[in-house]
Amino acid sequence: MKESAIRGRAAAAVTLVLVTAVGAVACARPVDHVATAPLPGPLGTAGVAPGAPRVAWSQKTFEQRMEFMGLTFHPRMKELFSEYDATAYGKLRCQTCHGEDMEARRFSMPATLRALPADAPVDAARARDPKATSFMEAKVLPLTAELLSHDDPGTASRLGCGSCHPAQ
Repeated sequence: MKESAIRGRAAAAVTLVLVTAVGAVACARPVDHVATAPLPGPLGTAGVAPGAPRVAWSQKTFEQRMEFMGLTFHPRMKELFSEYDATAYGKLRCQTCHGEDMEARRFSMPATLRALPADAPVDAARARDPKATSFMEAKVLPLTAELLSHDDPGTASRLGCGSCHPAQ
């Protein structure tokens, strides 16, 4: 069984235990009748599938974006990058693209990837590493556009080198 499937089942089991515990706690009424903050719900709240796959990226909530990145985007990119170079990218993590300070930055991009000049970024990237640049153009950018532009066609036209690589 693949490690990702095992992790997925473990996450589902933990979620089930948490949802059951939250449900049991929710049945208890506070003695002093003080309003409390709502408890976090399970993945895919309000009848929307986890990660809101049919909701445009620009319309997803922060939680839906987190779910989508963890359940859809990251696994697909990890597979793609592992096929390209399993030694370098076999352990692709969120921090690889979003940086070690990702929580403090609320996962904003571009982050810590190698900077490229704002003018002619492809030329500069190709001069540095033609193989990696061809991989980015042929595989990474199209998959990113596909995953992020579902029901939001304008997303694909906004993607480019500067979406992930900060301008110099």
